[in-house]
Amino acid sequence: MRPIKLTITAFGPYAKQNVIEFNKLGKSGLYLITGDTGAGKTTLFDAISFALYGEPSGESRTKTMLRSEYASPETETKVELLFEYMGLQYTVKRNPEYERPKSRGEGFTTEKASAELHFPDGKIFTKEKEVNSKIIEILGIDKKQFSQIAMIAQGDFMKLLTSPTKDRMTILRQLFKTEKYETLQYILQQETSELSRKVGELRHDFDIHTKSVQCDKNSFYYADLCKATANQLASNEALELVKKIIDEQQKKNDEIIDELSNVEVLLEQNRKQLSLAQERKTKQDALIQKSKELLEIGSSFESLDKEFKGLDQLKAEIGSLETEKAQIEVELNSYVELEELQQKVDDTRQVINADAAELEKLSNQYNELVLSINKSEEEITELNKSQVDKAFLKIQSNNLSNRKQDLEKLFCDVNSCETDKTELSKLQSNYKKLSIISDEKGEHYAKLNHLFLDAQAGILAENLIEGQPCPVCGSRTHPMPAQKALDVPTQEKVELAQKSAEKAQKEANEASRRAGEKKAVVDENLERIQRDAAKLLGLENMDDVAQIIKKEKSKLAQEIKEITDKIDDEETRSKRIEDLKELIKRSTTIKAPLEKDISDKKISYAENKASLESLETQRKTLSKKLKFSSKNLAKERMLELEENIQQQQTHIKTIEDSYHRNQTALHELKGSISELEQQLALIAKIDESAEEQQKEAILENKKNLEIETKKYHAQLMANTRAYKEMSFCFSKIETEEKELSWMESLSKTMNGKLSQKEKVMIETYIQMHYFDRIINHANLNLMKMTSGQYELKRKSVSTQGQTGLDLDVIDHYNNSTRDVRSLSGGESFKAALCLALGLSEEIQRNAGGIQLDTMFVDEGFGSLDENSLEQAMDALIGLSNSNRLVGIISHVFVLKERIDKQIIVKKDRFGGSHAEISV
Repeated sequence: MRPIKLTITAFGPYAKQNVIEFNKLGKSGLYLITGDTGAGKTTLFDAISFALYGEPSGESRTKTMLRSEYASPETETKVELLFEYMGLQYTVKRNPEYERPKSRGEGFTTEKASAELHFPDGKIFTKEKEVNSKIIEILGIDKKQFSQIAMIAQGDFMKLLTSPTKDRMTILRQLFKTEKYETLQYILQQETSELSRKVGELRHDFDIHTKSVQCDKNSFYYADLCKATANQLASNEALELVKKIIDEQQKKNDEIIDELSNVEVLLEQNRKQLSLAQERKTKQDALIQKSKELLEIGSSFESLDKEFKGLDQLKAEIGSLETEKAQIEVELNSYVELEELQQKVDDTRQVINADAAELEKLSNQYNELVLSINKSEEEITELNKSQVDKAFLKIQSNNLSNRKQDLEKLFCDVNSCETDKTELSKLQSNYKKLSIISDEKGEHYAKLNHLFLDAQAGILAENLIEGQPCPVCGSRTHPMPAQKALDVPTQEKVELAQKSAEKAQKEANEASRRAGEKKAVVDENLERIQRDAAKLLGLENMDDVAQIIKKEKSKLAQEIKEITDKIDDEETRSKRIEDLKELIKRSTTIKAPLEKDISDKKISYAENKASLESLETQRKTLSKKLKFSSKNLAKERMLELEENIQQQQTHIKTIEDSYHRNQTALHELKGSISELEQQLALIAKIDESAEEQQKEAILENKKNLEIETKKYHAQLMANTRAYKEMSFCFSKIETEEKELSWMESLSKTMNGKLSQKEKVMIETYIQMHYFDRIINHANLNLMKMTSGQYELKRKSVSTQGQTGLDLDVIDHYNNSTRDVRSLSGGESFKAALCLALGLSEEIQRNAGGIQLDTMFVDEGFGSLDENSLEQAMDALIGLSNSNRLVGIISHVFVLKERIDKQIIVKKDRFGGSHAEISV
């Protein structure tokens, strides 16, 4: 993949559109990305990564942080990349999701993320997920692999150089996806631990079930059971013992059940004898009871017979009562008519009362309506007197608001100008310091250069020979040769002083330029502020202008509030007048119908009052003709008569029923007594007391036998259940222990925990293969960079602790091997850079022969001496010679002089940055 043209807009520190034409840099070789700190050098690589994969390169930056804080609200954030792969050109366009001000109104709106990919054949893909998958399909690598191959950052790969085995495992796991082997190790550990736990639980359960076995102390097996519960017997012996105990208890339980069957036979015979004795006693008691009842009924029957004969007189009294009831029934209709008249009287009186109340209500409404109309008309008159010109007030308010806005803008300009003054002071101070340094270094260089030039004559004079021509004047005689000066500086020292002086002069000139630009800005702002202050406030003197503006703003705010309050009052007054007019209109509409309702209600009241007098006369006439004053009283008398008649009839029926019932009972009792006497003669006498004693003895024996059988049954149930659980546990323990044995061995092997063996886990073993290949690639460059002095070597594995990925360095100058962390800063950078290049090469090979024609190397060259820098440059040049373009992101001054092709990133004067190519 080779970038051809990158276009970024409102992205990171780049506020405006920037176009970087990478094709101007050629197809191979080195180029430098340099510029101010924080200007956005690494952002160029972020933009390429975002264009391709929708994400920036580093983990510290997220998609929500890509919008430039310097961009204007209307400028869209977007990235467009034209790149070439395998001879074909593709264009990808993206913009992230970000918040921007609304085009209309206040607040913010969310600009949704979008993506667009153009193929060489004209096909266009616009769905973000589809674009992502197509990019991976074209390049053959994902975003993470792209960042690892295309960007070499010193900080990240220094970790790979100096980390111990444990940390290096994590780094290589991410790079070569060996986490599946770590997962395998973890699963084996977990499964081994789980199997061990299961075996322990099964043994624990076996012991618990053994201790739950029940056995009598007088049993032959009790002593052996005590040994089993104390874990003194093997599991198979304990299982066999429990089986014997169960057989013994089953045999005893069967014997007791047979004995219980014999007891039930004896108990049934005893029940039959006691039943006969109870039957005889029951019949004797019944005979005595029947004889007593016969005497009682016979004595009461005589008085009952007299009452039965006197019932005819009661029947005659019932006849007279029924006659009176019939007469009252005949008059009931007249009572109905009387009640209807009374109801009409009551209804008419209610209507009259309702008419009177309604008439009073209507009159009150009419009076209130007239009063409301009068009050509304009076209020309108008062409100019309106090009206003012609302349009004039609004004009005043707008004028004051505009003046307030002008003052606020002027106040902001004053504050901004003060900030610029402070910054100008700092820039001028910085310029003075740098100017002094520049002068000092210039004088130092001039002094050294003068000494060096003066010393040249002495050096020539040392080699003059009498009779041979002078190389300067050609004379063959040398009467007064110059003397060589002492403490003469070397040419290298003079050149270094010259470069230092030139650098100091450049820094002073740059500081002067920045101070001058800031001075122009301050002067321009001051002139504009003075002009605006004179126009708005009439000020010629700018002393305390901020305080004067604050006071004027406060005064204007108060005036605006007073006028606004007057406008609000006038609007409230106008609305009230309109509301009152509408109220008068509605009230006038209601008045006429209300007057008609009052007139109609007065007529209805008079008519109903006349009707009431007529109804009262009719009611009084009918009331005088009737015996009772109301139908209810007549009905009450009828109910009283009915109740009396019913009581008399019930009494008669009671006497008749009692008479016939007693007569039948006397006959039945005599028959029952005769029958009982005959039955008693047929039942023999039995000694009930002796039979009861025998029953108690049988029941006691049965109770004891049942207790015994319950005890043995409970023991059998518990022991059978325990035997079943013990058998299950014993079977599972044998199976699980076999599996645990080989699983434990496999887990220790995979996790590098075998005793007296090398401590290498399976994942580490796989990573060692990749690490050796990375080291081989790295050593090709490291031997070249260090002139054959250093070579990286992986340490041998150990039986103590987890090892296998530790790194040593071989020093061929003294034939020694030491820890790589003992290297100096510059040496460490060279080793880390070579390791990073080796890693990049290995990842590309693992990615299936992908083609990446561009690489970025970020910083780290400042720690190298001149010779090491040359060697590093040679290695990178060698890397770029294979049709690859290598970009170096650095501040190092020597690199600026050595590398002609450059992308220079500068901070703009008013915020943001821009990039330009220098070839």
